[in-house]
Amino acid sequence: PIASIYVAPFEVSTGTEDPSGEIAASLTRIRNLHVTRDDPGIVLPFADPVARQTYTLTGTFDGTSLTLALGGDGDWSERYTIRPGAESRVVRSIASDIAKDLGLRMPGERPDTAVPSAAWAAYLRARNGMANMPSAASLVSIRAQLADVIESARRFPQANAAACRVDLALYRETSEMGYFESAERYCNQALILDRQDPEVHVALGGLYRASGQLDLALSSLELATSLAPFSTAALRELALTLDKRGDFAAAEVKLLKALEIEPNGWRNYHELSGLHFRAVTTHRPRTTTISKWPCCQTTPGRSTTSVRGYSESLIESDANFDSALNRPVTTTMEEP
Repeated sequence: PIASIYVAPFEVSTGTEDPSGEIAASLTRIRNLHVTRDDPGIVLPFADPVARQTYTLTGTFDGTSLTLALGGDGDWSERYTIRPGAESRVVRSIASDIAKDLGLRMPGERPDTAVPSAAWAAYLRARNGMANMPSAASLVSIRAQLADVIESARRFPQANAAACRVDLALYRETSEMGYFESAERYCNQALILDRQDPEVHVALGGLYRASGQLDLALSSLELATSLAPFSTAALRELALTLDKRGDFAAAEVKLLKALEIEPNGWRNYHELSGLHFRAVTTHRPRTTTISKWPCCQTTPGRSTTSVRGYSESLIESDANFDSALNRPVTTTMEEP
């Protein structure tokens, strides 16, 4: 890791949409750059820092003029004009300028694969919906959103990969083979469009795992983590696959790495809690005691409500692990 950037919420005029999320998503394409929306005051006690240099990207936006500045280890600043219909082009330009300033590489994009701004924004909205533990009904709605995105932007590998993951989630919810077959089609199309995009390989790994092809799943997910070392989605999928193979210790390492990268990510706590519960109910050894983690260290004045809520629930679960062994264990549905 070369550098880490915290993208803070921008100051925007009343009624103006904050573009910081779209810029953060574009920055994640820069190799060797860790991008986070988490408050940097939240610190977990890991031996090594995520990156050698840390920056904070701040901005002000009045609906047309966007002023950005890199704080921390850098002093870069720039002003951009964003006109309707040109948002996606400006965001890509911002990511390229920041990569150049940091001496990092921004993967090239051929003109024929550029995604229209409206499609990119709709894709980000759908992806945000996927991040919020969606219900089956919400997944159906997100699926329709992504279908519209793909219809308007045929050469959009990330949208096809996201559609694959949504269909896999619906397959797990319903056991309907139609969703699995649709996931295969979306994943194949994503691979045709871009075999070097980490999101594509995260989707492919999930597809292989759902079909029971664990070796192929591991291969795809290890490639995803090598292409995007800071992708917590890839680390979580890799951990789930390792756990399904019975390698609890390796799965735990991947989830702890995801926590290091994204300490406010509720999915990281959710998957780690589930991993430890399965370890206890199947009498596998557990190497970490969640209740001893100082998960909520902060600097004065910073809020960690979300982290504290999840860590407290995990501490309670940890305290009940031993008693769980003495209760009848109900059978849970695994992935079909």
